[in-house]
Amino acid sequence: MGKIFTNKILGVNIAVSCETEALSYIIDNLDELKGQYICLVSINDLLEARHTPALRELYRQSAINLPCNEPIAYIQRLRGFKVAQSVKSRSLINNLTLELAKIGRSGDIRVVNEGDIASSGIKEIAGKENKLIIYTGKKADFPGTMRFGLACIPDSFKWQNKDPEDKKDLLIYAHYYYPDVASTGQILTELAEGLVDTFHTTVICTVPSYTGKIDKHYKQHLYYYENINGVDVLRIRVPEFRKNFSISRIVNILAYFVYAIAATRRVGHQDYVYTISQPPVLGGLLGYIGKIMKRAKFIYNIQDFNPEQIMAVSYSKNPLVLNTMMALDKFSCKKSDKIIIVGRDMIDTLRARFPKEMPSYAHINNWINEKEIYPLPGDNDKVTAFKKKYGLDGKFVIMYSGNIGLYYDLLEIQKLIEKFNDNKDVVFAFIGQGTVLEDMQKYSADHNMTNIVYIPYQDKADLIYSLNTGDVHFVVNAKGIKGVSVPSKLYGVMAAGKPVLGILEEGSEARLIVEEAGCGKVVEPGNYEAITDIIRYFIDHKNDPELEKMGADGRTFLENNLTKNISISKYAKEILKL
Repeated sequence: MGKIFTNKILGVNIAVSCETEALSYIIDNLDELKGQYICLVSINDLLEARHTPALRELYRQSAINLPCNEPIAYIQRLRGFKVAQSVKSRSLINNLTLELAKIGRSGDIRVVNEGDIASSGIKEIAGKENKLIIYTGKKADFPGTMRFGLACIPDSFKWQNKDPEDKKDLLIYAHYYYPDVASTGQILTELAEGLVDTFHTTVICTVPSYTGKIDKHYKQHLYYYENINGVDVLRIRVPEFRKNFSISRIVNILAYFVYAIAATRRVGHQDYVYTISQPPVLGGLLGYIGKIMKRAKFIYNIQDFNPEQIMAVSYSKNPLVLNTMMALDKFSCKKSDKIIIVGRDMIDTLRARFPKEMPSYAHINNWINEKEIYPLPGDNDKVTAFKKKYGLDGKFVIMYSGNIGLYYDLLEIQKLIEKFNDNKDVVFAFIGQGTVLEDMQKYSADHNMTNIVYIPYQDKADLIYSLNTGDVHFVVNAKGIKGVSVPSKLYGVMAAGKPVLGILEEGSEARLIVEEAGCGKVVEPGNYEAITDIIRYFIDHKNDPELEKMGADGRTFLENNLTKNISISKYAKEILKL
């Protein structure tokens, strides 16, 4: 059930909305809202709630709190929410009744006025009658307006202005967020949604733009507000870019960084600020700036160490650039209240940065939602349809699914795949996009490689079918990435119950997991003879029950150690410790 973006005023989360949006929200979600209540909140209600615990609790548990007086919307507009409008009680109720009458649903709501019943009884009525209760509170008056205006002045500057029983506020910076398909965006979406029961969570991210293109809907304004599965999402418009044109990407990233800082002023009080190491270096700096602006605790989640990752693949050898990046990211680490790393091997990298005094850190693995990705039979209709669509039917499929970028040595692996071009019953499928995709496609065309298929990124809802199409999956990192990054694609492969063809350094987190789970075969990156041999091993054993057992063992290990709930509960505990 999609909700509406909220902003806290005098300690109460108030919808940033208008009557049209409020009507659509109620009508579209009426079935889910039955048994709940919506509050139309006046300035007098907000003033009274500061001193009345029962009223604060009423607003805390409501489905949404709508501002029914213009001064409330005016305060929101002063904070930068230009779309904020007051929702007049009489107009909303009259129009809602008319619209519901048209579809025969007017009996599913009940309007309760402040004088009809004590606020403490609203929830009980909603549950007992299984209706949506619309609760209208006190009317505004002139003295109330004056007191409200005066109260909002210190409210704008107080850093701890909440009821102690209320959820803590968590701000997450996410370059990419749902519906973008970037792996970090998917992780952050599931993390934010998984933490809504523990925190009031707000995300600052770009408009959907991972492909470089931006829908015309998002080209009209600088900021967009929405609530997705209980998470307030503030989106920033950024310039379009071309993935193979580095200057346009840099402009895009810098725009996100600058506008995200400006957007931080709009989201009110925050107890915690959380950011990841994307974009490189700037992600950490953004978190530190957010910490200062919000006087909050700063959690820095390092998904990839940079400049170590850049150095590992020789993307840049400029000492000035690399030394500056290192100094800035070490600064972010020092200023964080907690560093969260996603691999055990990354502890050594952190120690190398800080040999004398390590910052406070915790290790929490990334994850996959095992309830969304799971093994399917080979004759599943959608798996079969996927195979036919991309010419995989009747083939033994060795698959790579994920970012086709610099950090995976895919161009060299492609040259090894060419050796198996005569194996007509084997196909190598590469799903995704990235900076080296065009080079791989050109190499395939130039060398008449008929055993490689390139497939676009799959929607999250279809990922289960594409992953189940592969009989074996590449999980790859280039040499030098140990301790720097962990390929999250491993978790999806294990969730689908498929064996792993690992090209991973000894002691790296992904390799440790594969070896502990017994879910595949692994060789060292750069050892191309061994890589060729392991590819041949899987082809030669394509009908061997051992492969099925590898996949099943991986799924079992994941269920016991690497589920979404396990990792997210660790995040909640680590954050609340601060």
